[in-house]
Amino acid sequence: MPNILLIEDEEPIREMLRFALSTANFQLFEAETGMQGLEILKTQAIDLLLLDWMLPDQPGIEVAKTIRHQYATQSLPIVMLTARAEEMDKVRALSLGADDYVVKPFSPLELIARIQAILRRTELQQTNRLKRGPIELLLTERKANCFGKTLDLTALEFKLLQHFFNYPTQIFSRDHLLDSVWDRKGYVGERTVDTHIKKLRKILSDAGCADVIETERGWGYRLSKKLANYAS
Repeated sequence: MPNILLIEDEEPIREMLRFALSTANFQLFEAETGMQGLEILKTQAIDLLLLDWMLPDQPGIEVAKTIRHQYATQSLPIVMLTARAEEMDKVRALSLGADDYVVKPFSPLELIARIQAILRRTELQQTNRLKRGPIELLLTERKANCFGKTLDLTALEFKLLQHFFNYPTQIFSRDHLLDSVWDRKGYVGERTVDTHIKKLRKILSDAGCADVIETERGWGYRLSKKLANYAS
């Protein structure tokens, strides 16, 4: 059941969407002000935001900018709800981070169809992505980012990091990593694992992502417990 956050100060609209979204099997969270909505985002896993432009404490467009500038929410889908039908308002909203723009009055059925389309696109994008904390792996492109900054990784370093991401709670011996990541092609000693781990740690640390891979003395290596607790 996807979680939808509605930031809207007009009770009739909230009531209408409360009924329509629950009927369509969405879990709805509600806020009347931008500040209330931002607080909900800190504590709830929200899949999509419905955001009114005209809020009592600040314009919805400012809320959208705040969300886009915070790493934890920068990819959250946003649908603007507004009575402002001018083309330039729509252009401004989309350029500042909105994914869709719905003019009031609107059909709840059309809005739900738009929400479902956005969530389908988001789901397809996420199948190509592994994400834990500030680190994101784009699997098809074989690229890695830390706080949005591209990491300069070799194919082997990317494969090594992906292996830890695939099994975030497991501890891997050097011997296991040689079998799984290096495929034992030719002679590769266990010190090779230590050398590559050291280099990977430095690349991550230089990008602002320190302490990603932990050493378990007598056992091997694992993804840090902090990152392992993040949802992918």
